[in-house]
Amino acid sequence: APNWYQSHVMDCNGTLIAYGARNMIQILSLELVPVRMLASHPKRVTTVCFAEENVLVSGCDGGVVMTWCVDSGAVLSTLVKSPIPVVTVVFKRGQLFSGDEKGIVCVWEDFRKVKTFSRVQPFSEKIITMDCSDHDDGRLLALGYRMGTIAIMSVNGTEMTLMHTLKGHDMDIFRVSWCRKNFPNIYPSITSDLSIENLVVSTSRDKSIKLWDGSNNRLVRSFLYPPKLSSARENNLNQEQPWSTVV
Repeated sequence: APNWYQSHVMDCNGTLIAYGARNMIQILSLELVPVRMLASHPKRVTTVCFAEENVLVSGCDGGVVMTWCVDSGAVLSTLVKSPIPVVTVVFKRGQLFSGDEKGIVCVWEDFRKVKTFSRVQPFSEKIITMDCSDHDDGRLLALGYRMGTIAIMSVNGTEMTLMHTLKGHDMDIFRVSWCRKNFPNIYPSITSDLSIENLVVSTSRDKSIKLWDGSNNRLVRSFLYPPKLSSARENNLNQEQPWSTVV
């Protein structure tokens, strides 16, 4: 399948854009001018994220997670070598997380220390997407699965514990995203009884977008995708490509 079917195949750090193209990573300026090509992955790149301004993390179908120096294009480290394809990597406040097709989640307290990590497998199902919250009093990790389930994990150092399972989608989860810290509350009438930082939004192949109270296992609001476009060609595209993303 092409790289663009992956939920986490592109990232931006405010200065540069990185995206996976076959088994390589293209670095662009915000003006979409090519800056550098990173090429060391053995198979198709499935996920990229900026860990720091000049450090990029990537994963591929070959089961490899790598860190790169964006300035020089050099490989800094290889964190995982596994026969299981890596689907997503996420970096938050110094911690790095990866998820693969067997449902295994790895976390590094410091991605520079290759051996300082742990792994858990909440469900034996393909992870499609994940995101980590901005909580001050403890981090929460949301995992979206092929089976339509969302798992909420509490993270303490490299220890991860399953807190809640959010069920409401009928098909693959395409993307999960926590509400960012200090983000303005655009739904005060429906979120008045919860902290905005506890909101997590998800989108799925079932053509719905859902708002959840991630800390209390509660569905807050559900939306359907907009109606299909009018022309026959556009309708065919909508039927064949029912994916979307949320941030």
